[in-house]
Amino acid sequence: MKRIVRCCIGFCLSPILGVIVTLAQPITFAQTAGELAPCVVYLQIPKVKTIQLDSVEYEIFIKNPRESTPKPYVDTVRGTGFFVVRYNSLYLVTPNHLAQQMSANAMMTIQTRDDRPLRFSMSDFLGKDPILNWTSSQEADIAVLRLFPSPQMFGSLRDHFLPFEVLLTNEEAPPRERTLAVIGFPLALGVTERFSPVSIESKASSGLLELPRADNGEVSIFFLLDNPTAGGFVGAPVFELPAPYPSAPTHGVSGRRFTCVGLVHATVTDDTGNEFAAVVPSPYIVQAILGASR
Repeated sequence: MKRIVRCCIGFCLSPILGVIVTLAQPITFAQTAGELAPCVVYLQIPKVKTIQLDSVEYEIFIKNPRESTPKPYVDTVRGTGFFVVRYNSLYLVTPNHLAQQMSANAMMTIQTRDDRPLRFSMSDFLGKDPILNWTSSQEADIAVLRLFPSPQMFGSLRDHFLPFEVLLTNEEAPPRERTLAVIGFPLALGVTERFSPVSIESKASSGLLELPRADNGEVSIFFLLDNPTAGGFVGAPVFELPAPYPSAPTHGVSGRRFTCVGLVHATVTDDTGNEFAAVVPSPYIVQAILGASR
């Protein structure tokens, strides 16, 4: 069977119309979690650290005792996103709280076939508009950016987009007995000259819950995973893995090898040290992509 999802789109440029068109190929689905890794994107941008005092945000500057001038305390904001294709339109999906910290000079890194990093500036995907026009969900921590790469980038981006059709559209948590895979960049692992997203297996530990968001405290819909996720997994896609036996029931769309069931929002914890990963269900991703398509 022919595979096209190492995330599954080819490109060609029409010399007459000057537009991107999708090659007419059948969509099939990856056989292993490793084949989904190329759709995952490492996002990073240097930012001056801040502190909030009396509801006012201040930038932090530091000074060496031997120097006279303070310098900004710069840290790197980092996280995960993933690429999705719908028809001939391309999108980046990531949590809204991470998207709002990005700018046109943020760096995006993807995996090549020989596990090397391929780095782009986010400005390379903006076409003629230098502004990041995110479409943010009003109900969940989801943001979607429609991408307009230059024709010279098509060869590098081939096989790096997840088909829109693998996103689960039903608002439901995955069955607790089914294995899930989370693919991202915990603790900034796998982001050096040998570049590879890291995956962990987990299972749903809840149905749908109403919980306060970690970024703004607003109540939103999540399901929980039975283990916490390290920093850097924020924004990572969560996939339901294939049934171990052909007769096992398949959640989502029948016959699909993988279904994307959500995106990691944050780790939920309490004073006793209990921790769970909170996942935004994929229908909110679907809604944001449809909103960005308009």
